[in-house]
Amino acid sequence: MQDKEKLRSFLELIQEIINKEGNEWFHDELALLVNKKLLSEKDRGIKLSAVTVKESGSINKYIENGIIPIIDYSEIDEDNIRLQLEKDCFEMGKIRLGKTEKDYSFLEVCKFAHFQIEALVNYFYRKISSNSIEKAKEMIDNYNSNFKDYGYESIESIPVLSKFFALKEQLQIKNQNFNVLRNIANVRNDIIHRNIENYIDFEKLKNEFSEINNKPPNSRTNKDKEILKDYYKEKFKREEKFTLIMETLGSFKEKIITYIN
Repeated sequence: MQDKEKLRSFLELIQEIINKEGNEWFHDELALLVNKKLLSEKDRGIKLSAVTVKESGSINKYIENGIIPIIDYSEIDEDNIRLQLEKDCFEMGKIRLGKTEKDYSFLEVCKFAHFQIEALVNYFYRKISSNSIEKAKEMIDNYNSNFKDYGYESIESIPVLSKFFALKEQLQIKNQNFNVLRNIANVRNDIIHRNIENYIDFEKLKNEFSEINNKPPNSRTNKDKEILKDYYKEKFKREEKFTLIMETLGSFKEKIITYIN
């Protein structure tokens, strides 16, 4: 009994350590240690282990140990949205680990990543506008000069890209992160429109990209811009950087939470 009380005190100490700012690495190392033990006692073909990632540097460690990394969505205060975000992140991790009935597909990873982007964008505008469609449209218009209001009656009905480009300016999202998020959206659009079935001559696309990239930006045609977009999208698909997607989603979530609070 005395040993049990000592262990309880030890658990309380661990909880204090985990909650202390700057000790996110300790949370992730502890999670890895515990889950290695749990995984050794499980049928890996049936049960999966998932842990919230507190420090982005731990993502690869989780994957290497067969543990699904989950983005920390605990600060999302709408329960249904938080649970859906966690579920989509879990599904994304299952695909990465090859724990689904289908073969591994980076396109499917992007699909579930886009679900999270869309949910976060809509969550942001609901919170910041107090769920007022007029306030949301006014805010989007302030930060996205290309926004056109076609009589949208809900925040969700406004095209994601219109909201997304406005958010880039409002939250001052770095170009590097924005490009990852945009590539995720472009890949997801390919899935919807079945463009994934079309053969892409990537070598030809690379050559076209090189030629256009040497042009002054103000001399590029709309077709040139489409080729650039296609090149970055196809390059993104071929690189299959799962960790980069996780890190970028985590950073995007942090930007939203910080701005709202």
